[in-house]
Amino acid sequence: MSTIKYQYAYDENDNIIDIRNINPEYRKEHTFHCIGCNGKMKANFCKTKTDYFSHYGDSCSYETYLHFISHCARYIGSGTTPRNKIWCFT
Repeated sequence: MSTIKYQYAYDENDNIIDIRNINPEYRKEHTFHCIGCNGKMKANFCKTKTDYFSHYGDSCSYETYLHFISHCARYIGSGTTPRNKIWCFT
């Protein structure tokens, strides 16, 4: 199994979504945006490699994404929304 570059994204309600926990039907019903740059993202489902999120058009640097993910780590899987709390750490 390969490494996922963009494994997490926000949904339209600013909940952190793990690509491993959604399916194609969920993708059709929701929109996603980047935790690092807030840019629009899409969920990609692959038969031959690991599923992943990708940016539409220009993307933020992977370093920026990782920076924000590190601040989100305590909230992932907790059911809480960290969106407003993240900005306090940067």
